[in-house]
Amino acid sequence: MLLCLVQLYGEFHRITNQSLQYSFFAALDKNTPQLLKLYKGRKTGDFGKKMADLLMAYDEQEEFEAFQEGAVAQLGVWLKTRLQEFPFNLFMSQSSWRIRKYQENLYFVKSYQPQNHDVKHLRILLHGPIGSGKSSFFNSVDSVLKGRVSDRAPTDAISGSSYTKKYKAYKIRKDAGSFYSVIFNDIMGFEENAKTGVDVEDVKLAMRGHMPDGYQLNPAAPFRETDRDYISSPTLEDRVHVLVCVIPADSVSLISDEVVKKLREVRLAAAELGIPQLAILTKVDEACPQAKNYIYETYRIKYLKEQVDRFSMLLGIPLNCIFLVKNYNSEIKTNDDMNALILSALTQMINFGEDFLNNL
Repeated sequence: MLLCLVQLYGEFHRITNQSLQYSFFAALDKNTPQLLKLYKGRKTGDFGKKMADLLMAYDEQEEFEAFQEGAVAQLGVWLKTRLQEFPFNLFMSQSSWRIRKYQENLYFVKSYQPQNHDVKHLRILLHGPIGSGKSSFFNSVDSVLKGRVSDRAPTDAISGSSYTKKYKAYKIRKDAGSFYSVIFNDIMGFEENAKTGVDVEDVKLAMRGHMPDGYQLNPAAPFRETDRDYISSPTLEDRVHVLVCVIPADSVSLISDEVVKKLREVRLAAAELGIPQLAILTKVDEACPQAKNYIYETYRIKYLKEQVDRFSMLLGIPLNCIFLVKNYNSEIKTNDDMNALILSALTQMINFGEDFLNNL
């Protein structure tokens, strides 16, 4: 008797040399509309009532993922007693969908290698207002890949100005002899005052690869071509391949016009360079109590969807390029639901960056 899902997957692969997960979900993606149509045609008797109840529960949700769950749930009723012992519940739960995607994204990130042989690492630059969670997001990615909570990039919960003072590159160690193929660059945050926070021109020079790792940022004396540390002929490896704007989800409507102007200027400069741009809205748990208790429901929460819409309108970043995350800050252990959100955002950053490198 197969006692667990892992054994079931293993036995299926032994017999067919195929992945049960991939085969099942690929078929489900293809056949969900037809299955739902089939179920809606049976409306009589006790069976019809059960089907109607299930259809009503899942029809109230708009996401295709919910329709998939409904298709599987109703399949158990449709087949009735002949397959009562088949573990449909293992596929039906929402957690199984999240685990599948989480595992796929984790494998993708851990195995990623740039196809462009001129670079060894994909470089992602995090920028945004002070206190938005840029350093914390890197720490969160580091935590996901290490399987334990990490705090390599300095953060501060009470500072009224940018706690990041240097332009810093962070690699993530894979094992004793190698690193993952993604580098995160952290930079000082924007402030409303023109004399504080990172200068817009500093961010532009960093994107072009002219700013060296470890450079001490000084709002009173922005980085210039005449600086002795200026990299006059940056390689493709030195340049930024993905630009990510980081904003707290609870502060979208509070961003000052001056900071928006700076963010917009950087966005336009990145567009001129062809650099792909994404955004992450952090601190979803602080923005919405429901997300704090049910982090896996983040993308279904109306208030958070509204913040994504508002930020898209504010900066012009497409909706499908804006991601919701909760960074690690008070946790002492990693959490699969938090990891899933972080990995979803990171996977798209890598996809966009890879497209950029391959189109050069």
